[in-house]
This record gives sequence, C-alpha cells and structure tokens, in this order.
Amino acid sequence: MNGWMRVAAFVVASLACGFVLAEFGDRADWNPLVAPAVAALVAALYGLARRGRDLVEVIGPSLLIAYAAFAGLAISRMGHPNLIAAQWLFDPIVDRLPVVLLGGVAYALVVTVFVALPASKLSRWHRRASERDDRFWSFVHERASAQKRDA
Repeated sequence: MNGWMRVAAFVVASLACGFVLAEFGDRADWNPLVAPAVAALVAALYGLARRGRDLVEVIGPSLLIAYAAFAGLAISRMGHPNLIAAQWLFDPIVDRLPVVLLGGVAYALVVTVFVALPASKLSRWHRRASERDDRFWSFVHERASAQKRDA
C-alpha cells in the first residue's frame, strides 16, 4: 500500500473513530473529554507506523488524521446538541461552523505535536545495528583510546 493510501485509510478510520466515540460516550454518559482523548490514539498509531521517518513525513498526515478525528466528533456533537450547545440553539448550525472549524485546527496541532510526533520517535523494538552505526561507534572508540594515550 503506498503512502497516500495509508494516510487515507487512517483518515477514514480517524473520522469513524471520532464519530463512534462521541456517540457512544454521550450515550454512556462519559466525560466529554474522553472521546477526543481516545480519538487521538489513531494519530498515535499513525506515528508508530511511521517510526524512523523524517518529521516532515509525519507532521502533514498526522494533522489530517487528527483533524478527521475532530470532524467526526463535531459531526456527532453538532447533530445532537448537548447542554453546552443548548445556548446556541437559536443560531443556525452554519453560524457555528467557523468556530468548530477553528477548534479543529487547534485540536489537530495539539494532537500532532504532543501525540503523533513523540510516537513516531519511539525506537523500534528489534533494531539491527547498521554498518553506518558500527563505523560511528568504532570511530568514537578510536578517538577515546587516542585521547587516553595522549593524556
């Protein structure tokens, strides 16, 4: 599967995850913050899948994935107003849309910086030393032994 197909799969999964978690969480009477926190796990899974890659390859897709999770949450919560949204009932839903869209940008940035990027920097469980690593460490040991002899 190529890179964009993988990102599209994660975006769809994130959108569905955000929607389902918001629906289930509201019916189960969970704290409203549980659904966004658990939806951030999809971005963490994407970061884990991209371990060892450059940051640029993780940031853009992670922003899309996190924003999709927020969109799923927003679709669910704007479709069924809760007590906080009850004060906005006199306004049509279109008037609230810019506020919701901007909130999604903030959520996506926070999830990307504090969840997906650290997950992408976790080391692999079974990492083989490369030839480049071996050369680096042999150079370090040679320099350390040379400094000991000179001292």
